[in-house]
Amino acid sequence: MFLAAITVHWPVLSAKAVSINDGMYVIHNPLVLHPTWDSVERFLGEVRKPSTVQGYYQPLTMISLMLDTVMGGSADNLRPYHRTSLAIHAINAALIVILLYMLLGEPWSAAFAGLLFGLHPMTVETMAWCGERKTLLATCFALLCLITYIRYTRRPATISFIASVTLFLLALMSKPTVTPLPVMLLLLDFWPLRRISGRAVIEKVPFFVLAGVFAIITVVSQQHLGIVVHRHATVLQHLLLVCHNLFFYPLKMLWPIPLSSVYPFPEPIGLSHPMVLAGLVGTCVMIALAIASLRWTRAVVTCWLLFFVALAPTLLNIKYAMGVAADKYAYLPALGFLIFLAWGLGRLTRRAKAWQWFAGAAVLGLAICETALTRSYITTWADTERLCRHVLTVAPDTEWAHSELAVQLLASDDLEKARQHASKALALAPGSQNAHSAMGQILMRQGKPDQAAGHFEQALAAKPDLAEARANLAVCLASTRQLDRAVDQMKWALRDNPRLPEAHFNLGLMLDQQGHLNEAADHFAEAINQKPAYPEAHFRLADVLSRQGRSPQAIDHYREALKARPDEPAILTHLGIELARANQLPEAISHLQRAVELAPGRPDTHTNLGQALMQAGRLEEAIPQYRAALAMDPNSTKAKAGLDAALNQQMPASRPQ
Repeated sequence: MFLAAITVHWPVLSAKAVSINDGMYVIHNPLVLHPTWDSVERFLGEVRKPSTVQGYYQPLTMISLMLDTVMGGSADNLRPYHRTSLAIHAINAALIVILLYMLLGEPWSAAFAGLLFGLHPMTVETMAWCGERKTLLATCFALLCLITYIRYTRRPATISFIASVTLFLLALMSKPTVTPLPVMLLLLDFWPLRRISGRAVIEKVPFFVLAGVFAIITVVSQQHLGIVVHRHATVLQHLLLVCHNLFFYPLKMLWPIPLSSVYPFPEPIGLSHPMVLAGLVGTCVMIALAIASLRWTRAVVTCWLLFFVALAPTLLNIKYAMGVAADKYAYLPALGFLIFLAWGLGRLTRRAKAWQWFAGAAVLGLAICETALTRSYITTWADTERLCRHVLTVAPDTEWAHSELAVQLLASDDLEKARQHASKALALAPGSQNAHSAMGQILMRQGKPDQAAGHFEQALAAKPDLAEARANLAVCLASTRQLDRAVDQMKWALRDNPRLPEAHFNLGLMLDQQGHLNEAADHFAEAINQKPAYPEAHFRLADVLSRQGRSPQAIDHYREALKARPDEPAILTHLGIELARANQLPEAISHLQRAVELAPGRPDTHTNLGQALMQAGRLEEAIPQYRAALAMDPNSTKAKAGLDAALNQQMPASRPQ
């Protein structure tokens, strides 16, 4: 099972798409991207209001992502994060087989159900989406909790009970949506463990206490968010949506086409919508069948309730969710249907050997279909643009997808289409920080800093801790000569997130303009510290060091810049000038000659080469360079002075009569 899940999902390791909240989980999270013991302490200690990730307390998820960074993960290399997620999913598939076998005692049916779970295309999202590590990790601990609890019921021992409670705590510290687990334990006591009693309820007190504590923490954490309310609904509409989802998820598990990170809300939310009506009828039928089945078995009602209880925390999400449902929400709740499937297969295969072959062939056929669908869906996560376009085919009014697609198109220099998607995002959600930030970036690229600044300010009004938006606002202010305000905003952005090399670089430029050379040099150096291959920062730092008279250090940074940009005339020119000042003339002349070759139409490059040649005593080579400069710019005083000096030195000294 483990190997099958890894083999089928293996291409997910190459996924490069950045999904809805990956920015705060990985891409822009300074604690994850720069692992330290201080990061661990903050993840564990920030209970009520996590400072780097919105929402609820989930320290183990954040620590696990941080460990992936230690193993080579970065904003530009998501493979280590996907690798760990894939491993956890494969472990979960194996744990489900163990759990089903312990519950039902049917090894083949447990293996078949575990196989179908491990290969199912609805699980792709949890691995390709870095931020969904929480779902995988919480499910892993939840399954271990269930397994140790079953062991405790079979062989009562204090250590097993303590282990089960501890594993539940770890699951809650990964994602608090596993709070219904104590109720799931009671349902398993009802069937198949058949040990439901007052004592069984009392045993669950530690579980319920932990669930209550984390429920309170989660509610308090959510109050700090300022969540955007996407839509309002009446009590009746809430009930209809619950029925819709209770029917939608089983249907999607049976027919996983199309899959998406966002499924649109039915419009209208009423019985006139076919899916809402189908959800109501389907839910009523399922409940009726489950109750009727109690005449001969507890299995049906228990499995359905396991699914319902596990799904409950995400059923009433209309106010804050982008869509009515999401694949990730069905990951743990699928356990209810897997238990039912394994139970049904077990009953079927016990009748006759022919049924065993039939069941095996059917599962194999389903596994092949799942493999094809899973591999196909993984390609959707190849890059962010493809993911956004796919989401928009399923849910065309998804503001996040329009905003992010606008940013991706901007990176491809398709400004017109980028603006169209940003405008659509703003029309869908006028207060969205993502949409305003995207539009601001587009207007910056179009050379409209005043308009861009207005959008960045609106993005910050919605979410003040958007360090990137504040840094962009600072750049807009600087380009409109509001330098003091720009510096203040950039410093504020760096207080929110000090791990922004581009922000340090831009602040260095601003401070340089203000004449604060030492402080500018510090920020250029910090940009390089965070992003060693940063030629612009090396170049600017070298320029500041040169003006401070620190020639050796300036030469070192010019050389670093040249490594990344070997054919950049400006770098070659400045390095040549600095080498000439240091009297390293052969190398200086070599770089300046290369600059002239690359930019022959610039008079200053000829002048600088002439000066270096003249300094080396190569007057006959220097004079043509000065003349070339004057031919392009007859008013160049520097070239005139150099030419006169060279000609005077070339004249033979007059001999006495």
